[in-house]
Amino acid sequence: MDKYCRLNNKKISGIDQAAMELLLNYAWEGNVRELENTMERAVLISGGPYILPQDLLLEPTEHGAESTDAFRVKAGCTVRDMEKELIYRTLDDVNHNRTQAAELLGISIRTLRNKLREYKDRS
Repeated sequence: MDKYCRLNNKKISGIDQAAMELLLNYAWEGNVRELENTMERAVLISGGPYILPQDLLLEPTEHGAESTDAFRVKAGCTVRDMEKELIYRTLDDVNHNRTQAAELLGISIRTLRNKLREYKDRS
């Protein structure tokens, strides 16, 4: 968490107890990288001195069960459709802050704007 606080110039003192419970009980399919991505997102989203459960964007799981909010691929879905879904979900997660969404997606703000314009033109 400290690493992402420094990288994003944020001051977060710690992790709320309920958020820690979510972290400990979540089934980490992607292991360390998934945890790192979750923590980076939480630091970016957090609006206070502590990371709260809603900052983690995780659903509670029972005994390592998969999250009910998992990003699932549907049979016959194109890569373009999945990319669009991921971009829109990320924007929703950061309250439509395009700068934060671009950071989380690992793309430039210009690329994000171009993608959104492309989606708008196609609809």
